[in-house]
Amino acid sequence: MATQFYDYVIVLWPSRQFIAVSYKSTGITATAKPLNGLVSERGTDIYEGRYRMTSFSDKNAKGNFRSAMIVNHPTAPWLTDEEAEFTKAAFHALKTDKRAAAAFDRDVQEGVSEADDSPEAAVRSAAAATVTAPDKDVPF
Repeated sequence: MATQFYDYVIVLWPSRQFIAVSYKSTGITATAKPLNGLVSERGTDIYEGRYRMTSFSDKNAKGNFRSAMIVNHPTAPWLTDEEAEFTKAAFHALKTDKRAAAAFDRDVQEGVSEADDSPEAAVRSAAAATVTAPDKDVPF
């Protein structure tokens, strides 16, 4: 039987840096399904909302661990028009452009010139960045 994963790419604001997260087993029920529920409640595309990520202590038969909790951002639940345009471009670029998706797996970017200031080039550039989320609330 194959392991099921729920994968997400998160844009950290205001830096526009990307992180990729993947949830399986307990992470699906504790984090991914509630996030999908928040998106459904909004009735919009996943890339139009702003959320806050925190963590909480959890345990199961295998031991103690921390799980991510995602809630609607308490003070700014919607992206600005500029942020929404960026995340929409990122979403579509990452779904359709293999070079953008591959940027998460390597430090080399191919085919992006310094003069290329398109949203897709910005996505490829930002996607190559290494991001370490702080150990506190992370608005995204």
